[in-house]
Amino acid sequence: MALIHTFRPPRMILAGIAGSFCDTKLPVGSATDFEAVVCEGVGVGTGRDHQPAGQLGWKQWPGDTPESSLGDRITLPPRNRSAPFRPADDRSQDSPPQDSVPQVGEPQGEQPHTGEVDRRGGDLIADDHPPRVLLSVCAASADPSEAADRLRRYPDACAEDMEGFGVALSCRLERVPLQIVRGVSNRVGDRDHGRWEIDSALLAAAILIRQIALTPISPAFQDGNSCLIGAPPSVIGTGRSPS
Repeated sequence: MALIHTFRPPRMILAGIAGSFCDTKLPVGSATDFEAVVCEGVGVGTGRDHQPAGQLGWKQWPGDTPESSLGDRITLPPRNRSAPFRPADDRSQDSPPQDSVPQVGEPQGEQPHTGEVDRRGGDLIADDHPPRVLLSVCAASADPSEAADRLRRYPDACAEDMEGFGVALSCRLERVPLQIVRGVSNRVGDRDHGRWEIDSALLAAAILIRQIALTPISPAFQDGNSCLIGAPPSVIGTGRSPS
């Protein structure tokens, strides 16, 4: 937060990898940005007994007025894209040729994730126009059972990371618009790094970052941010969340 305050970038992109809650809807090797980020793990209790801060009446930032306070969910500047990005989606002349870019985890007979992931009757489904929500956790899901518990509590989450909410909170306090890009390296709860596809995830994220960097932030985004339309973003590393 001190660096954001010192350098005051007109906009920022947080980039790295994350786990997907449903690899047939948000497959390994794809990348996406998000419309909101939610904090999970700050509160009372663990597992099924966990109560988030908001449920206890606590704010992540109290603010000077109720309108300026910040809870467990922070809205991010929207971008007009609903499906996850794969390297082959990029058609600009300076991108790698389509046949040279691996499409890891491309599902057969499945459509790309077009929105929020929900759990109904034990099945994961994608709605037509839901928000893309990133769940930022204090500790990554240790196994599929823990991932399923989190998805039951946050049914609109499509990916899990560890840094997104903290950076989003800092940017909101400094009034710097933030966009978060995550390449999908693994399924949430899969701790076998031999199955992770970090290189493919970062490749997809890198190309998507370039597209976002050339896209002005919507002037309609008035949720407490001061947006400089068309300004080049500052990109924060490629943090590797162990999610």
